Amino acid sequence: MSSRATTIDRLSIGGFKSFADEVRLDILPGLTGIIGPNGCGKSNVVEGLRWAMGETSARALRGGELDDLIFAGTGARSARNIAQVTLHLSNATGLAPSPFQDADELEISRRAERGSGSEYRINGRVMRARDVQTLFADLASGARSSAIISQNRVGQLIAAKPEERRLLLEEAAGITGLHARRHDAELKLRQTETNLSRAEDLRLQLEERLASLEGQTVQARKYREISEKIRQTETELHALLHARANLAVQRSRDDLAKAREDLKKAELAAEAAATAEFEARKAAPQAREETDRLRSALERLKVQSEILKQDLDRARQTESETRLRLEQAEGDLTRSEASLTADREARQNAAEECAGLEAEMAALPGLRSSCTAECERLDALEKEQALALENATRLRDAEAIRRDGVMEGLDALTLRLDAEIGALDALEAEIAALDQATPDNDTLETLRQKAASMQDQAQLASRREQDCTTALQEARLKAELDGRALAEGRSRLEALQATEADLDRRLQTTQTQITQDRTTRNAAQAALLTGEARAELEAARDSTAQALTEAQTRENHARQEQERLGALWLETRAAAEEGTQRRKALLRTVEQARQSLDQARQKAQLATTAETTARAALVPEQAVQDARNTVTQTEERLTGLQKALTEAEATLAEAREQETQARQALSALETLILRTQGECEGLEQSLNAVAAQPDPLEDALDLPADMARAVAAVLSDGLDASLAPDNIPADRRWRSLDRLGSAELAGCRPLSDLVQAPAALQRCLDAAFLLEDASAGPDLQKTLQPGQVLVCRSGALWRWDGFTRSADAPDAGAARLEQRRRLTETHALLQSHQADQPRLSQTCTTAIEAREQAETALAALRRDRTALEPQLAEARTVASRIEQKAALARTQWEQAAERLKDAEAALETAQSAATQAEAELEAHPAPDDLLLRAQTSAQDAENARNALRNASSRLQDARSAADTAARALDQALLRHDSTLTRLRDLDEGLTRLEQEHERLTAQRVALQQQDNRPDIPALQAASQASQQVFNQARSSAEAASQTARENHEDAARLTRELQALDQSATTALARRSALEPRQRELRDLVSRLRDDHARRTAELAERPDPAVLEQAVLDATAPLHETRRLLDAARTESGRLSLEDVRLTGALAAVRARLEALGTRIAGEEASLAHLRSRRDELRGSFQTHSAVPAELERKLAGHDQTLTDAQNAYDAARARDEAAGAAGLEAQEQRRNADLALAAGREAIARLTERAEQAIAARERLLADSEPPEGGAQGAAYPSDLSEQAETSTRRRLSRLTREREDLGAVNLRAEAEFEEARETAETIAREHAELTAAINRLRGGIGTINREGRERLLAVFSEVDRHFQSLFARMFGGGRAHLGMVGSDDPLEAGLEIFAQPPGKKLSTLSLLSGGEQALTALSLIFATFRCNPAPICVLDEVDAPLDDANVERFCSLLSDMTKEAGTRFLVVTHHQLTMAHMDRLYGVTMQERGVSRVLSVDLGRAVALVDG
Repeated sequence: MSSRATTIDRLSIGGFKSFADEVRLDILPGLTGIIGPNGCGKSNVVEGLRWAMGETSARALRGGELDDLIFAGTGARSARNIAQVTLHLSNATGLAPSPFQDADELEISRRAERGSGSEYRINGRVMRARDVQTLFADLASGARSSAIISQNRVGQLIAAKPEERRLLLEEAAGITGLHARRHDAELKLRQTETNLSRAEDLRLQLEERLASLEGQTVQARKYREISEKIRQTETELHALLHARANLAVQRSRDDLAKAREDLKKAELAAEAAATAEFEARKAAPQAREETDRLRSALERLKVQSEILKQDLDRARQTESETRLRLEQAEGDLTRSEASLTADREARQNAAEECAGLEAEMAALPGLRSSCTAECERLDALEKEQALALENATRLRDAEAIRRDGVMEGLDALTLRLDAEIGALDALEAEIAALDQATPDNDTLETLRQKAASMQDQAQLASRREQDCTTALQEARLKAELDGRALAEGRSRLEALQATEADLDRRLQTTQTQITQDRTTRNAAQAALLTGEARAELEAARDSTAQALTEAQTRENHARQEQERLGALWLETRAAAEEGTQRRKALLRTVEQARQSLDQARQKAQLATTAETTARAALVPEQAVQDARNTVTQTEERLTGLQKALTEAEATLAEAREQETQARQALSALETLILRTQGECEGLEQSLNAVAAQPDPLEDALDLPADMARAVAAVLSDGLDASLAPDNIPADRRWRSLDRLGSAELAGCRPLSDLVQAPAALQRCLDAAFLLEDASAGPDLQKTLQPGQVLVCRSGALWRWDGFTRSADAPDAGAARLEQRRRLTETHALLQSHQADQPRLSQTCTTAIEAREQAETALAALRRDRTALEPQLAEARTVASRIEQKAALARTQWEQAAERLKDAEAALETAQSAATQAEAELEAHPAPDDLLLRAQTSAQDAENARNALRNASSRLQDARSAADTAARALDQALLRHDSTLTRLRDLDEGLTRLEQEHERLTAQRVALQQQDNRPDIPALQAASQASQQVFNQARSSAEAASQTARENHEDAARLTRELQALDQSATTALARRSALEPRQRELRDLVSRLRDDHARRTAELAERPDPAVLEQAVLDATAPLHETRRLLDAARTESGRLSLEDVRLTGALAAVRARLEALGTRIAGEEASLAHLRSRRDELRGSFQTHSAVPAELERKLAGHDQTLTDAQNAYDAARARDEAAGAAGLEAQEQRRNADLALAAGREAIARLTERAEQAIAARERLLADSEPPEGGAQGAAYPSDLSEQAETSTRRRLSRLTREREDLGAVNLRAEAEFEEARETAETIAREHAELTAAINRLRGGIGTINREGRERLLAVFSEVDRHFQSLFARMFGGGRAHLGMVGSDDPLEAGLEIFAQPPGKKLSTLSLLSGGEQALTALSLIFATFRCNPAPICVLDEVDAPLDDANVERFCSLLSDMTKEAGTRFLVVTHHQLTMAHMDRLYGVTMQERGVSRVLSVDLGRAVALVDG
């Protein structure tokens, strides 16, 4: 049944992806829409449909594996273990596989269970996946058919290759199922061909096996004869081995008895040696114990001596360390006392400095408060004026922005008004043109009638062509079958003839074997032992000795000759093989050399031509040199500029560096001047804080730095006293008095000798003495005269009246002296800095001018370089091109010349090789001579081997006869028995061979009398008749095909004309319908734009004047600038006061921190001083204790050394006695060792001989276990007389020879006759199977040819139809334009690709890939619907294909869908988000996800809803 009658009515989904509960979608006629927000599960509906139709890839359904397609659960729902999708089909009679061919309704379901895979069911019965996939493929549907257009299907079609697009035509032609069937047939064909090849191989193998089995029968008979001889020899060897085993047991027993006697003697000697060793060992421990005791005592004394020495060393070291620590403690105590005195003086000075800084800090807040008030007043005024200016500026800017916005809007509105007016005029002109271009209905109707008539004629011609094609296929098939029957008959006849020849060959072989066996039997009968022969054996017993000597001589001679001829044969055979291989190699070498010579000649000719061409293409050297000169000149100019530029940059960098250095030096100097000025001002304020006296003393003093504190301590309040004359008023003054007599103080010098001072101070300084050691001050104070004082450089003072002042006591005079000295140095430094300032300012100005000049010069050079670089680049490009061309030409010429040279050398080499190979071939000897020589040597070696074998046999017979006459007689009797056994075997073999001969003769007669031999003449006549019928059918089919093609072309031409006119009319009407609403919209829009333009022009005229606003801004700016200037000045003053505050605060904090640190340090030093004094006393007591220990230890050590000497002498004497006892013990031990060795050797011999005897007994036991002893073995009658090893060797050699002869036969098949019969039957079976496989291959090839032929015919037929529909749909979708399809890439339609050529309105013709995105989407949709029209499916699924389309194209798209539902009755399932698409649907299904992760379906019938609203 066709796919047009079959419909898909219902889709049920349960447990699939987000559909936790089962939902049902009724797919009714018309358009069914599926809507819903993103992510709610709309695409899951489409994927469920594809999955049910046979999709096998979980990734294609957005899953990783099959279990991902089952509902996985949510936070509120558990996961499902089963997913099932069911499709309900109606009118499906004849569509389903057996047993549902007659079912009118089908329910196809696919069920997946988690972890167990999936299965398909049709009406509840499990079916194969391929059956379901083929069912939907026959319906032009399927998981990947063109009837299901997913979200990315359009994009895939656009990006697909032409070969991939061909699948659309195959689906439209309905041959996707044919592809699957052809694939199955090809698989069966390959499998059958493989089986046929395997059967052929088996047949060939069996033929080879049948040929080899014939020769194996002969080998089997020879094998039996040699095996009988081997059994006889093994019997002889068996008896010999038993006798030798008994002899070995007896000999081992005798040797064992002798060894036991020797062992008894060795045991007695070992016992005596052990006694002597025991006595010596008994005396040794006493001496060793005494020695060990004395050694232990000696070691203890040595250890005690070492301990005493170590104690003495430690005591001496402790004494030295105690002395050093005592000295160190005394030094630390002295340094701590001096440091404490200095820190006390520094604390007094710091306290005075802190008081001065606090006074300055007290005066600073008043100045800062007044300055801050002024700043606040100016700041408030500045904010008011700035706010006024900001308001004026904001009003001006806002008005400017509003005015600009109004102007821009007005300009844009004017432009849009002009554009819309132009668009309205163009639209009205287009509507008028469409009215004129629309064709009338009469013309269209006439053309439709002509096209319908021509279409009927084309269909009639197609049917005639199809009938002729069917007849042609049947004739071709019959001709092929007759030809195959003829070939099979010939093959069968050849097989029968080969079987007859094989039977003849086997009959001949059997007859030959019977003749040979009869001859062998007669010979064996003659070889039987008679009475006369036995008498001859007895007579020969007397002459066996002489015969043995002669036989040995002949055997040795024969062996030498055999070895010589065997070596000669090996050499000749190797030489023959090597010569043959060498000649073959030489022939190959000659052939290769000739080929190489021809190739070398061709290469030489080609190389000569290439070298000539390359030489002509060389570029002249002058052109290259001219280009290089141009580049060089330009580069030199650029290099000069670059060098100048580099120098200029270096100059500029140097100038900038100099400028920076000058600026930094000037800035640093100005900062240093400011800092120095501040320091001078601070020192002056500090010094001026005390009421100054006229001409004070401190101004006249010039003291060394180390004497300042000493002089200040002596003068005290007199430092600032006046030196002015008495007539100048002063509170305090120094008067000049005469010096008193010189007074001296031991160890001290007066200050008048150490410092330069005014004359008024001489009397005071004469009475002051400088004390270097402060610790001696209290003692010397007692010796001072009235008026005298002692002073240290640190400021400590002792006065004659008992007054004392420490060095760390505050001294304001010393501080003032220090401040004055620092002020003098600072003034000098300030003057030096101020003198350097003009020079640095001038240097900075000069550096700035130099930098500006360097920048100007550098800019000029850079402009020149910028102009020259393009010239150089152009010159380099030209030169590079010329050089590349020249280099390429020269390289090609050099390569051509090199190739020519190589080709000539190769030609010479090839000629030499060919000549040498031919000479070697001629000089090599002929292989036939070598083979003949090898064959001659082989024959000689074989003759010598036979002679050696005969001589060895005669020698063995003679030796056996010489051993014993009885044994010779027994051997003769044994040979007689063997001959009788052999005669029996030959009789049995002859009986079997005669039976085999009769059987083969019967088979040969039966084969000749067969009545089913192929009739070759009849088969040839039938084949010729079938070929004639085939030729006639082919002529009729070609004529019918030509007629049908012409009718189809006429019908297609008329159809295209009709489609063009119809499409033109439809396009014009659609275009007019689309343009009329646009015309109305444009008229309304132009009216609105004109009103808006007039309103905005009036608003612009009402805005304020910008000039007035600008004048208000200028009036507010001037007062603000003046206020900001005054505010900056006030802030600068406030900053200076802040800096002063910071400086004073920092200085005060530093002084206070120094005071605190000095206090902490003094407290620590006082505590440390007390600790150092106690430690010094402690170390003095420890030193006195440790100094008495070394003398006591030296006395003890002297007494211990004498005891150690006595112990050493006693130990030496004991060790001598112990060594003597040890030597005696070693001698006894050596004797014991020798005796033990002898005893061990005897025991080893006993063990060895016992083992040998056991081995002999075990060997005899194994021999007895393996075989029974010969009869009479106990009396020795069955044993041979010669039990020597030579006899055993000779017997084994004979056994080895026989075994080697049997092994030379190789693997002998004793079941050759039975295997031959089985192989023959298997060969006949394989021949029958071969014929059956050949017939099956012919049938499969015919079927594949029919499938390909049907596919091509259907594909070509549908291509024209798809092209016609595509052209119509393209013009409809685009509102004009044209497009067509083309088969590219191959002449075979089944292998060719499908290319799309399109020309949208107003553009040129191009392929699909060159169109825009929207054009590509519309073109792809046109092609998809064109293929769908040719082979409509029961259902078409569109998954958001309208997403890339605009509103106008969506309207065309929906209109097309509506027409297709009416034309083909296809039911559309459309997934969309577009409102226009939703409006065209007949019913809607809404997919929602009210519960997160779970999809539900709601349905709305829009037709009924509209009816309800209208009603």
